[in-house]
Amino acid sequence: MKAVLLLAGMAFILSACSGAKENEGAERTFFAMDTYITLNAYGKNADAALDMAEDRMIELEHL
Repeated sequence: MKAVLLLAGMAFILSACSGAKENEGAERTFFAMDTYITLNAYGKNADAALDMAEDRMIELEHL
């Protein structure tokens, strides 16, 4: 039983390390709404998400 728990724990630890590239974050800082805004996103589409978020905030600023 201990061996099974040990193997399961090792598999969990190793699987967490294998996807490190996908979980890298991206950061964006820009000026909008009279303040500096810093956004963080994580995952394989982090840069695209930050682009969309920045565009939307600038759009809202001009309303």
